[in-house]
Amino acid sequence: MKQKNDDPIHIFSRWCKKCGICIAICPKNVLESGTSGYPYAARPKDCIMCGLCDIHCPDYAITVKKDFDIKEAEHEET
Repeated sequence: MKQKNDDPIHIFSRWCKKCGICIAICPKNVLESGTSGYPYAARPKDCIMCGLCDIHCPDYAITVKKDFDIKEAEHEET
């Protein structure tokens, strides 16, 4: 699944080993495993930017954009 620039989460697929920790730890079930096994933000608007996925990734392959404004992204879509 291709990431969009307006997603609050960025996954570095080259660093990711597809362990699934980020998917399991997300309290809002934002992340899912794609057909290739890599995680992706299936529901980016549900992200509360808590950073749990970022903190628990053993390979530093996921980053939560702390300066991301979800309301601004929603406004741009309309």
